[in-house]
Amino acid sequence: MYDLAVALQQVAAMDRVCIALVDATRARFFTFDRGVNEDQGSEPLGEPSALVRHLGEPARPASKLERHDLEFARMAMAAFRELIDEHGAQRAIVCANGPMLGKLRAAAPGILPAQLPVDALVGDFAQLPSAEVRAKLAAQGLLPARAM
Repeated sequence: MYDLAVALQQVAAMDRVCIALVDATRARFFTFDRGVNEDQGSEPLGEPSALVRHLGEPARPASKLERHDLEFARMAMAAFRELIDEHGAQRAIVCANGPMLGKLRAAAPGILPAQLPVDALVGDFAQLPSAEVRAKLAAQGLLPARAM
């Protein structure tokens, strides 16, 4: 009986996910929740918040732009941590292009919980509709495929 209870807790834990899609100007945050007794894979992504970066003047020195990118990455990770704490996520997914993903990884220690499993995916998904994001994450095996 104890083994069954532990197994059910582990299944439920894998079904509470927070997702961050970040590019140079925007961070979108999603939640994915699937209860143990719910239909397999028919749940939509919830999009509780977004963070938009205002770049201001277009011609900035590279060093200043780099510093602003790092600052935006820290802000995005701090907002993501709030969502993770609020949602009680058991797993996180972060998607960004290569350079931004590096900045997010540099910003994550001390912000994201050290014990939280985080999957990182290189890709520019921040502008995509949520259904397309869901399909791309399912194709990568990070979320269950959506039932038809």
